[in-house]
Amino acid sequence: MERDGGFSFTKQAATFDKHITQSIRGYSALRSDCRRLSQYFIQPNTKVVDIGCSTGEFLRSVRDHNEPRVKKVKYVGVDINSDMAKRWKEQKGKDLTFRKADVTKSSDLLDNTSVVFSMFTLQFLPETERVPLVKRIYDGLAEGGALILSEKVHAKNAKIQDMLTFLHYDFKNLNFSEADILKKERGLRDMMKPWTEYKIFEMLRSVGFTSSNLQLFWRNHLFVGILAYKPAKFRSEKLTGSPKTATSFDVIS
Repeated sequence: MERDGGFSFTKQAATFDKHITQSIRGYSALRSDCRRLSQYFIQPNTKVVDIGCSTGEFLRSVRDHNEPRVKKVKYVGVDINSDMAKRWKEQKGKDLTFRKADVTKSSDLLDNTSVVFSMFTLQFLPETERVPLVKRIYDGLAEGGALILSEKVHAKNAKIQDMLTFLHYDFKNLNFSEADILKKERGLRDMMKPWTEYKIFEMLRSVGFTSSNLQLFWRNHLFVGILAYKPAKFRSEKLTGSPKTATSFDVIS
């Protein structure tokens, strides 16, 4: 429920991409890194899904980046916000579609994916729904696929939290007034529930990703980007030509 005069993402829909770029230092570089990382994992005859796709501009740019090199890929954006959905008609591209839906209740959305993006989305979900959703993402990923996510996090201790928070406010104050910054903080304080970096990695390991296939690739203030890779399995057959039940193990790359 939105408060009168308060901050809401609905009110930012018309200029959302500009707003978030001015709110998170290095956000443009993060999106570029995510887009370029995706090319290592996208596979033909799979889906690329952007959870919480907002205006759809980022997913469209991912499609434009990868379409020349990988064909037969479906790019699907999903968001629950009706005002963001109004922006989707601006995004053009073959095999690019959008769905207004609650991803936690969409049974088929995450099947047969090779890349799943979650850009500052999990932090807005109820905490009890995060692990089940990430488990569904892991189960739906093709071997060799990846979850690429970014989140705001809590620092390891209160002193560092305080320092980094005010560094972040100093950056935001280049583009927003103190009143606007405070209004947004008030609007988000009961909506956004960040975890520590350690807890996010713990969640990813709990659903099946192994430590050797998890990598922090971007950090700015209290914002991080994480790559979670689901490697292909190596399967060997007995020399007698018996069924493929001999051995299987993860290839560590």
